[in-house]
Amino acid sequence: DNNLYGLWGDGWGWSESGTKNFMGLTRISGTPPGVSGTDIWSAKDQNRKPLGLVADGSNTIYIFFDTNADSRKGSYGGVSSDNGASWTFPSGAVFDKGTDGVKVVGIAQFGPGYTNLPSDVDSSYFYVYLSGRTSGKENTGQDVYLGRVLKASIFTRSAYEYYAGLDSSGNPVWASNWSSRAVVFQ
Repeated sequence: DNNLYGLWGDGWGWSESGTKNFMGLTRISGTPPGVSGTDIWSAKDQNRKPLGLVADGSNTIYIFFDTNADSRKGSYGGVSSDNGASWTFPSGAVFDKGTDGVKVVGIAQFGPGYTNLPSDVDSSYFYVYLSGRTSGKENTGQDVYLGRVLKASIFTRSAYEYYAGLDSSGNPVWASNWSSRAVVFQ
């Protein structure tokens, strides 16, 4: 729809007025310096904080967030099929830092509606940045890994594959086992 969407936390959104919200979504329109924003959704419950947002080009927006309800251990998902006006939140955490040692820290962005992927990147996947533990020691925020998942399965933990390095021809290797992952950022 040629707009930019921003997910925010602990604030009032674009309007900077009214009740402070734990998390919200703003639609940003126009061309700098003449941009305007419209707050289209906010959450006042569960002390949610945004972790990532991605849109697929068919008016569908996916978000990841954490919540104080579980001491910020989980990465939960939400989906909107009407550009953020209403949301569905599947039950349970997609990732659980306490159980499986990983948490969402962002989503790779590839232009409007995820349509500007390089030609050698498989467009049937979303690419999600994750951080986790190494040998039982907490390293969240230090090592970052890359997971990919078929778009329709973004909230299914078992559907994820993890970047495991390059093969001898320089092509990426994807593994279904988290323990095979390779660091992409430190």
